[in-house]
Amino acid sequence: MINFSRNKGFTLIEMIVYVAILSIVFVLIINTLLIITRSYKSIKLTNDINNSASISLERIIREVRAAESVNTSSSILGSNPGKLVLNTTNNLGAPLVLDFYVENNSLKLNKNAVLSGVLTKDNVEVTGLIFRHITSSSSQAVKIELTLTGTERNTTKIDSFYSTAVLRGSY
Repeated sequence: MINFSRNKGFTLIEMIVYVAILSIVFVLIINTLLIITRSYKSIKLTNDINNSASISLERIIREVRAAESVNTSSSILGSNPGKLVLNTTNNLGAPLVLDFYVENNSLKLNKNAVLSGVLTKDNVEVTGLIFRHITSSSSQAVKIELTLTGTERNTTKIDSFYSTAVLRGSY
């Protein structure tokens, strides 16, 4: 007669090895998920800062190029936080005063002393804004230095942006 009785199951050593391997795999998976989450927050924060800078600088540059002059007596030039007051006209040709300034760490735009909008996102703060008025014998320009700080939970990023715009009517 042939004896077919075999012991079925795992030995204690095999179970310990399997549990150790599974533990290592779970730790690697959790670590990977944490790294992906941190990377996503960092990328989102960088995107928010870049979008705020792009919107802010594009609007300032567009308005500077269309302006007739820089009101240097009302502007705060060469210091932080700066303020830029532009004399321009609206679509109908009526005089218009535009005012770019920082309030509550947000970049704001006033049209004829009425708030027109906030140019930065809620999680992005303006930590530096300096306007410099450049004049020559034939033209005028405004140099802009913008520093933005973004915060998303425990992650903070700081980026600086620079641009210069020439008043079209000045040359």
